[in-house]
Amino acid sequence: MATTDALEKLPTVPASELVAKFHATTTKVEKSGTLLVTRHGQPSMVMMSLDRYRALEKATTPDLAQLTLEFDEMYAGMQAPDAITRMSSAFAMGPLELGHAAIRQSREGARRAAVVDEFATPGPFVTPPTAKARR
Repeated sequence: MATTDALEKLPTVPASELVAKFHATTTKVEKSGTLLVTRHGQPSMVMMSLDRYRALEKATTPDLAQLTLEFDEMYAGMQAPDAITRMSSAFAMGPLELGHAAIRQSREGARRAAVVDEFATPGPFVTPPTAKARR
């Protein structure tokens, strides 16, 4: 859901003007990508260009091959000979010890992601990690 700040940045048109000047309004949408439509001065809907719609659809479509690979790796880890021992020790941990283990895993994951990211080309809507995330 768009935040109020994001809505304030959109070009705006009252619904009555939208109806009266539909052609001009669609031209605005095609130029800006999006247009906020208001009713009685309140945000009512957002119109978007076909290019913007397609970009949003593409950004929200999961990469099934990548998800399958991640699942297979996770499943293989759960089938490893020592998986039962590792899970038993995790359930036996106290809250503080479990918290430390989670932080350790998170840092290792961030390091692995930074190495992979060095070789990846970001696509649309991908924000490269900051230097902090790579530490």
